[in-house]
Amino acid sequence: MVRAGRGVAPPLATVGAATERHVTASTSPTRFEPPDGSRYLGVSTNGTGRALDAFLAAVGRPSVAIYNRWSQPMGGFDWIFHEVARRPGVALMISWNLPGSGSQASIANGSVDTYLRARVTELRTYRRPVFLRINWEFNGCYYPWATFDCSGTPRPGNAPRDFVAAWRHVAALLHGVDNVTLVWSPTLFAPLPVGHGLSMWDYYPGDDVVGWIGMDAYPGSAPWDVMQHADQGMDSIEAFARLHHKPVMVAEWGLNNRSTGDDPHWIDEELSWVEAHPAVKAAIYFDYDARPSDGKDYRLTSFPVAAHAMKADVASRSWLVALAGR
Repeated sequence: MVRAGRGVAPPLATVGAATERHVTASTSPTRFEPPDGSRYLGVSTNGTGRALDAFLAAVGRPSVAIYNRWSQPMGGFDWIFHEVARRPGVALMISWNLPGSGSQASIANGSVDTYLRARVTELRTYRRPVFLRINWEFNGCYYPWATFDCSGTPRPGNAPRDFVAAWRHVAALLHGVDNVTLVWSPTLFAPLPVGHGLSMWDYYPGDDVVGWIGMDAYPGSAPWDVMQHADQGMDSIEAFARLHHKPVMVAEWGLNNRSTGDDPHWIDEELSWVEAHPAVKAAIYFDYDARPSDGKDYRLTSFPVAAHAMKADVASRSWLVALAGR
């Protein structure tokens, strides 16, 4: 539900001149964009069996439009294709764990081309739509493709220019694979650790090789006003996407037992923000029990009061459970 006066999209001028230099005149590679006024409902779950059924029951929808799965480091995709095959009509997003042989520079210089070409062949053969989210949350410090580790030590070969070169190299190998669109997906705020003078915009690889612009925006990760309005927060990313004529995807979001609890306020805030920003055309709920790894349970079924609120919010026909035109 959208509340009047909340979360209105900022003017493009607020994004800042630094974003202007990345605008190109190339033909957009954006694919699978739904009509204006609608958006895709999506989910990440641990498999397409009972875990997905539980989420669908919680939100009261027969399906989702997009199902996200993470690849293994430098792993193949066929097992993911087989998994999603049990759900005809569901489009796949692959969050591609692509550290190369230890750096983004190793991807850009062709050192892992044998591996990359094998994945390109898998994607081309698959034929069905794929949202390919390469090396998400690159502006964090906790993944091997980040520029710095969390102590501030540089990771050689992972400067922003290396990330951009790696992305463009992968995009060149994917040329002509028309069932794939690339999703550039930072997490909120400036690259970690702060103090190095970097911006997430430094990692933008160019309009000609980005289909969608994503963001990972977890309720409770910061105060809601900070999530929205801080530099390189939700409003800034959405405005950057509009400047570059790209649809936006909230590629990860979800409640958890530590930061939000079973509070429908967070559901209302997040989905109100989505619906108030027409450029946002997909939202993918992170529906995992991650307690073994980080102590957090994100499953919607663990929060029955909030789940009821989400069920009411996504009941609108503007939330699509299949790709438009398919």
